[in-house]
Amino acid sequence: TGHALPEADAESGISVPWGGSSLPQRDADVLLIGTGLAMVVQVMVFLDAGHRGRIEAISRRGLLPLPHADAPPVTISPDDLPLGRRVTDLMLWLRNRAAEVEAEGGNWRSVVDGLRPHVQKLWQAMDLDARARFLRHACVWWEGHPSRLPPSSAWRIEAAGTEGRLVLRRAAFLGAKRSSDNTISVRLLPTGSTMEETQTVHHLIDCRGIRRDPERNAAPVVRQMLSDGLAKVDPLRLGILVDDSARVLRPDGTVLQGVFAIGPVSRSALWEITAIPDIRVQAAWLSATLSNPYPGLR
Repeated sequence: TGHALPEADAESGISVPWGGSSLPQRDADVLLIGTGLAMVVQVMVFLDAGHRGRIEAISRRGLLPLPHADAPPVTISPDDLPLGRRVTDLMLWLRNRAAEVEAEGGNWRSVVDGLRPHVQKLWQAMDLDARARFLRHACVWWEGHPSRLPPSSAWRIEAAGTEGRLVLRRAAFLGAKRSSDNTISVRLLPTGSTMEETQTVHHLIDCRGIRRDPERNAAPVVRQMLSDGLAKVDPLRLGILVDDSARVLRPDGTVLQGVFAIGPVSRSALWEITAIPDIRVQAAWLSATLSNPYPGLR
């Protein structure tokens, strides 16, 4: 079903970076909410279209995706994983491994790419509280490392910033409302400040990525399953509730026989299941399971 994504909101003036939204006029001021990959893609579209107005991108921490570089993944043994440890211990372990590799002349990207095949195992070893802590404190720091920018894109974003065409700012988005003159009034809270600010722009685009409300922004089939009581949103609201084998669970915790979740809709159990290499492995596993069904599968 893909990712749970919001639709444009005419009342607030928020549009989304996909779905056929028209490009702003060349001199229009644009505010992008989020500084991740979706923001980068949107800026590239504007630059390619010859946009000359001010482009500002905001996020609470102002972090950009990091550039990619060729670095072969290191081999990480499952026995070396800090399974079931605190999130702080896991992040410290990861930093230490990266520091060790770099001290030997290597690249931190090798460690991140070597860890990727084990991310689902690490996620499944966490209890609910640890998963919530990771999402609240560590997720934003992790996401910019495996999902990297092509060097050419990173160079263009850096050049746009140097030329003043793109401004990055640390602030939280509080809300917006379209005015009678068709401009948009945006409420922001700068990071580290207690004073709310109001900013007027011509276009406001939501680039906050894929972590959306899985119920309010659900695909039609998922929305119908929730409505009919066949599925339930997981406690962390990442997607619908599934078990470690990606079988859909009913609200009472029993298996909805014969119904599996592939891809982002199964994030509650697997977390790292948005990239094609991960989905490919999941699809191969499911095809083998269905062609050699275990007892009780219907």
